[in-house]
Amino acid sequence: MTDETTDVSTTKTACIVVRNVPLTNVIGFGSDGCNVMMGDHDSVKTRLLRDLPGIIITKCVCHSAHLCSSEACKQLPESVEQLARDIYNFFKHSDKRQFDFRNFQSFAAVEPHKILKPSQTRWLSLLAVVERILEQWEALRLFFIDFTTNPTHREKADVRNRAVFILEKLNNPFYKLYFCFLEWSLPLFNKFNKEFQSEKVVVHNLHGKIRELYQEILLRYLQREYVMRPNLSEIDPENKRHQLHDAALYLGVKVYELLKHPDVVKRPADITHHFPTLMPLIEVVPRIIAPADNAKKQVIDDQWRSLPNAQARYPKGLNEICEPDKFWAHLLKTEDFCELARFALSTLSLPHANADCERVFSKVNLIKTDIRNRLTVETVNGTLLAAEGIKGPTRNGNCVNFEPSKEMYSGHIGSRENGIICVPGTRPGSQPAATGR
Repeated sequence: MTDETTDVSTTKTACIVVRNVPLTNVIGFGSDGCNVMMGDHDSVKTRLLRDLPGIIITKCVCHSAHLCSSEACKQLPESVEQLARDIYNFFKHSDKRQFDFRNFQSFAAVEPHKILKPSQTRWLSLLAVVERILEQWEALRLFFIDFTTNPTHREKADVRNRAVFILEKLNNPFYKLYFCFLEWSLPLFNKFNKEFQSEKVVVHNLHGKIRELYQEILLRYLQREYVMRPNLSEIDPENKRHQLHDAALYLGVKVYELLKHPDVVKRPADITHHFPTLMPLIEVVPRIIAPADNAKKQVIDDQWRSLPNAQARYPKGLNEICEPDKFWAHLLKTEDFCELARFALSTLSLPHANADCERVFSKVNLIKTDIRNRLTVETVNGTLLAAEGIKGPTRNGNCVNFEPSKEMYSGHIGSRENGIICVPGTRPGSQPAATGR
């Protein structure tokens, strides 16, 4: 593996990672795709191919994924990236502006984080810049309103014009939509890059991960039936006949929320979305997912959308489970779908009837009859607990096939020593057993 520095010095430094292998034993070479390394004329690649016939040459997959995402971002208006640079440059050399900005951060109740610098050569920096600007959006907007309207700020005309330009963009909801879209789409590349920056042996996962990444990208704007073909080479990414309609495009939770705002659409009620999303269900259960927790909403929605494409990650035998609670309980054990499974189980726990309560009332009437009308509340409660404990976790047990566990025996013996008889399935000290009268 080899690379060269990109610092401000005039002398460039090359770094070659060699794991104690003689040059004659080298079988592979990996680098980024610059001409010095991978060019067709007098590059490191051509010299290695000349001196070491049969050597395997590969371009760095992390660099390639970063270049793909950077090239895709160029399809957005240039002013979006320029806004990030202008905000950083506005605060970069002014301690006074940074100090004043902290007051607005405190007023907007956001963390006092610094604005990050967009970098062209750092793979994972773009997402951090986008997330930081979105986090500080309201504080930035208030700061620039004050800077451009407060007469106490005596700045040069060009500085004030820069501030006015930035404020116009911060007040434009479509710029926030662009940043929200980037915050949703960039993690797909960042996750891929992190996996292959590991020092562990991961080359055996390369083909599967690249296929999965490519498929995820295609599913965001092409029809599922077209993308899920066994042979991905048959898919034309530019085939307009299989592209999704605008109403079926999914662009993330924050974009979904902003599209309902009257500043973005004059009549939000006229917009109908046909893309697969759990957002309508999530909005109905604010006690499970807080309305302001967009990060968790996005994680759950992304896991739900990727569930049909991740059969290889399913727990063994999951597809044979018919009961929904058991299905999600098994999926809860997986790392990739745990948040989705937790949300599904919480939703399934919502009560739909009070039949269980009515059954308990019927049991009470059977226990406390006219003849046994002197039974105390504690005795009735203990009898009900014993009946429930005998059913066991499967709810199919009865007094004929019930087998007390070792914990029940130990609790029963300990309770007898203290003068208390423990109910099977309960803890000592909770409720006494029904002894009858």
